Amino acid sequence: MLGASDERMIGWMAGDFHDIYCDGVIVNVTPYDVILQLQRRPADNAQSATAQQEVVGCVRMSLEQAKTFAIILKTSLKQLEESQGTDIPIHPQLRANLKISKNEDW
Repeated sequence: MLGASDERMIGWMAGDFHDIYCDGVIVNVTPYDVILQLQRRPADNAQSATAQQEVVGCVRMSLEQAKTFAIILKTSLKQLEESQGTDIPIHPQLRANLKISKNEDW
């Protein structure tokens, strides 16, 4: 049997779901948590190299959850690449900006 506080928590979780698309992220790591600031280019400026990103959401999680999340995401993407027989491309300009080598830990 659920108590009143349990029922409020379930109602809060069910009513607070947001489906968000992003094409950018800023990652902040503190000694206690990881914060992912999700961003998106406005649709009317999507092709512009100077388009200003807008913040569409923020995800906060513990360091342990962030590490688990990263491992699961990497594993899932690698499995997709293997099953499709192709690599997911990363734009050369993005690679250069983020200083990611072509074979960066992948």
